[in-house]
Amino acid sequence: MNAVHTPTNIDTIAVELRNLLATVDAQVAAAYGWTDIKITYDFREFAGGSVNDPWRWALSEVVTAELMHRLTVLNRQRFEKFSQAQAAAPGPAKRGRRSKAASPVPQKDLFSGDNG
Repeated sequence: MNAVHTPTNIDTIAVELRNLLATVDAQVAAAYGWTDIKITYDFREFAGGSVNDPWRWALSEVVTAELMHRLTVLNRQRFEKFSQAQAAAPGPAKRGRRSKAASPVPQKDLFSGDNG
């Protein structure tokens, strides 16, 4: 991954991996039905990187912001739908105590010692 994140590395394997990352992200966006988003990558400075390695091959900032916005909206919609379904669902049935007369095993059999 270091080779992928290094802007000066133009090795064919590193370039192919960069292309594969972009392809996977484009396919995921398409699976959500977001075919109107052009998945673009670029090298971005990474605040958590070291002095010698401040770069990351990543989605562009514009695409990242748009995807985060859409995922937030989708998450809110799904939460609201789930909340409405939970509110409309009947609560658990209350169970009362059974009377001793309704016991499935007669009391005398419990202590009779007869296992048969």
